[in-house]
Amino acid sequence: MLVRLGERCAALLLLVAALLCAPARSDLFTAQIAYRMADYERAFKDYRELAELGQPVAQYNLAIMYAKGQGVRQSELNAYARSEAVPWFLKAAQRGSPSAQYMVGSSLLFGMGCQCEESKGEVWLRKAAEADQSNAQVSLAAYALRGSPNAANSKLAGVWLERAAATGDHDGMYYLSALLAATAVEELRDPKRALSLLDKVRADVSGNPTAFEIRAAAQAASGAFAEAVGSERRAIAMATKLKWDLAPLNERLAHYESRQPWYGDLLGL
Repeated sequence: MLVRLGERCAALLLLVAALLCAPARSDLFTAQIAYRMADYERAFKDYRELAELGQPVAQYNLAIMYAKGQGVRQSELNAYARSEAVPWFLKAAQRGSPSAQYMVGSSLLFGMGCQCEESKGEVWLRKAAEADQSNAQVSLAAYALRGSPNAANSKLAGVWLERAAATGDHDGMYYLSALLAATAVEELRDPKRALSLLDKVRADVSGNPTAFEIRAAAQAASGAFAEAVGSERRAIAMATKLKWDLAPLNERLAHYESRQPWYGDLLGL
């Protein structure tokens, strides 16, 4: 019995020694701790090791570090870093990460770090948006509203923005307020709700002339032309200090002074 107990103790000691001598392997927790402590070199190394093993969170975080130039040598920054980020975003996207799908979609849509492929970009953005990734939903809405959108595209944008706004997403509520205030599609226009949404993000956009333009458009669409003139004049005063092109703002002001609503794109999409 004592012999068996001695054999077990010896085996246990050998196991402990083996564990103590084994090289430390990266894990997601220590990588995240290193990142939070701004030890980017260690975080980059650990994320890279885990990413190469197929860990989707590590793949996404590694791509983010490439994109931000964190843990990357100065000689590898800018275009190189962005191009290195995309393959890791793609790996994470293929494993189902909505955030990575959004990054891949945006990169393909706008040619950031890769060749521009709009159709593929839309596919990835739609995957992310359907998984309720709010940035993807707002991006798809902005893409639908670019230029001079027809009624179908305006309604499609409204669908995605409604989903983003429903989660409390700031940009979702802001973009939706602009759409509801000034869309040329009458059945989509809802100035009262536009003002309600704008009030929810008021603190974050108080220094933005466009927020007052949205308010002016919604007020004019409701028939409150005096209030619309006041809001538009405030937008112009702010825009003057920022050295914006005032022609579009003055055009809208002229509409309101003539007691006419103005419909169109307030966000410059």
